[in-house]
Amino acid sequence: MAKHLRIEVFRDDVMKESLTYPVLAVEDVRNLMGEDVQERIEQEGTDIDEIVREARVDGYKAIELFYVKDVTTAGQLRVVRVWLQ
Repeated sequence: MAKHLRIEVFRDDVMKESLTYPVLAVEDVRNLMGEDVQERIEQEGTDIDEIVREARVDGYKAIELFYVKDVTTAGQLRVVRVWLQ
């Protein structure tokens, strides 16, 4: 079982955020991500709630949950990675 939920945000290859939460915070991952990131994930056809359910069923094993790469409205390359570690 993983011990942590990790979230990293990069803009133009510069780390802007690196957050670590207890693994069970995955159950509240929607509240830990910005709405724009949630929308982008769902635009790609990913069901966030289903990913959380799968993590729970699999016993919260270490796995990458989401990886989003896009361009912000300010023209910056943004990468958001969310995983269990």
